[in-house]
Amino acid sequence: MENILYYFSGTGNSLAAAQTIAQEMGETRLVSMVHENTEDLADDSTIERIGFVFPVYYGAVPPIVRSFIENLKLPENIYIFGVITKGGLAGSVQDELAEIINAAGGKLSYAWTVRMPGNYIAMYPALPDIVQQKLLSSAERKAETIGEKAKLKLIDQNIKADSPPRKSLLQKQPGYLTFAKDYRVHSRCTGCQICAKICPTKNITMVVGKPHFASNCQHCMACIQWCPMGAITYKERTANRARYRHPEIKSEELFR
Repeated sequence: MENILYYFSGTGNSLAAAQTIAQEMGETRLVSMVHENTEDLADDSTIERIGFVFPVYYGAVPPIVRSFIENLKLPENIYIFGVITKGGLAGSVQDELAEIINAAGGKLSYAWTVRMPGNYIAMYPALPDIVQQKLLSSAERKAETIGEKAKLKLIDQNIKADSPPRKSLLQKQPGYLTFAKDYRVHSRCTGCQICAKICPTKNITMVVGKPHFASNCQHCMACIQWCPMGAITYKERTANRARYRHPEIKSEELFR
């Protein structure tokens, strides 16, 4: 028997948390939610615990995470937990996650939140290094504790799994996926293709050596944050803002 952790991560926070949790639980397989190999989907004959690790977006489950879970067939008899990384408030994401998992046939037993440095550069710059370090140290300790508690199969009796389905993030914000229409590419772009490789939805293609953005953006900010030249900006407001990515995660770990 083994455990499986599905994760979605743009700048490395959720992947780092998943790695720490996996180490604490032992016998755990990490699988990206943008992975395309269907043989990695949950199998109740071999899996003892299933975890979903992802960031909160606008107080909700990111559309890519919702879609991934909706396409799983989750058995009721497996321990399922969630870990939501956040830069601020988590909103009602726990109840929303419970509803999605319930609709997929499973039952959410517990959900934790982990505060980490925010990465939504379209709204704010990276935090000062000293603040980042403090948050990351605290987050690692929290992830270790989560791994221990998930191993014990902790149950939260207050989780509402049968609430009426709520509107998804897409329904709340028309035009959500077209966010990248306001991205700009500056002349210092070297055509390294990191942005195209790291985009979780293949929303970026290279045209004449420069990134071109389509209409399937997840707002993960990975393209902006990982660009080594700082050549991608949202409108012009992010041009001079400090970038952030998890210091212990390499861009290659997030490539499709």
